Amino acid sequence: LLMTDLCQCWTGDKPWRLRAWLGLMGGADQLTVQRPIRWFTQDRAALQRSVDALLDMPIERLLLCHRGVVTGDVKAQLRAAFTAWL
Repeated sequence: LLMTDLCQCWTGDKPWRLRAWLGLMGGADQLTVQRPIRWFTQDRAALQRSVDALLDMPIERLLLCHRGVVTGDVKAQLRAAFTAWL
């Protein structure tokens, strides 16, 4: 599964500006949906249906557009990130 900016997980060394930003918005060292996306979600029922459909897919690896590849129990990590959102 390839995700753009919906979920983020910045790992490794980060410059101080990025660490400060991630401290405010979320996404440092664990898979998460950043706070601004959560703040502006309007239709949580539609979101829940979309998340349920996504988690029904056979996902083995999650490729993020910002420095991240998530492996292991990807669905559990996605479920945790979306649960914080919903």
